[in-house]
Amino acid sequence: MQMDEVELIKPDEVEMLGELWAANEINQLRVEIADLKSERSRPGDGSDARVQWWLASLDRYGNPSLSDGPHPDRTGVEKAMYLFEKLNLGKGERYAAARVEIFDVVPAAHGANEDAIRTINVAQAGR
Repeated sequence: MQMDEVELIKPDEVEMLGELWAANEINQLRVEIADLKSERSRPGDGSDARVQWWLASLDRYGNPSLSDGPHPDRTGVEKAMYLFEKLNLGKGERYAAARVEIFDVVPAAHGANEDAIRTINVAQAGR
């Protein structure tokens, strides 16, 4: 190719470049969020929750499935939704911001059916 020649980019290549750029931006945001989370996360005794914000897709009944995140705040979710719309991702789906509280959990019976547990353990031991 000579210096005065210009190579044109085809429309499908432009779309692919846009998707690659967006994927890179999303991955960069995830790295930054992971860094923030590691800075502020601390082992807890279950008394204090860690909060995450997610972009959640909603099924026809309004039940959420976490789609993109975690984000440090609702603004991060709104930015993600903006990218989804501009890139035509999830077209025709409904989305919501989901605030998720993460607690450390300690196993506790709380009225569990101990007879059923024994029966299952006996059955598994007989295999």
